[in-house]
Amino acid sequence: MKNRDWFVSDKRERGLGPLWDIFRSLLSLISELLPERTWPPVDRPLIDRFLVRLGERYRGEGRVYLAGGTSIVYKGIRSQTTGIDLT
Repeated sequence: MKNRDWFVSDKRERGLGPLWDIFRSLLSLISELLPERTWPPVDRPLIDRFLVRLGERYRGEGRVYLAGGTSIVYKGIRSQTTGIDLT
């Protein structure tokens, strides 16, 4: 299935509304950057590309907090992690 629909098939019907639409859009963005189901290690350039694309797609106010291994890679403490964690 395209855009990781194997993971997000019926959530809209469960009443998650606009928040679910934003989540699906984020999954679509991730799928554009990483089209394979088995994702490669995530490094700082990939995190940067993700954040730039996120900023291009969402022009309103908001905050994104990098979490877990993503924040450690972004700070330069480690060279890579297994995924992009944000909240």
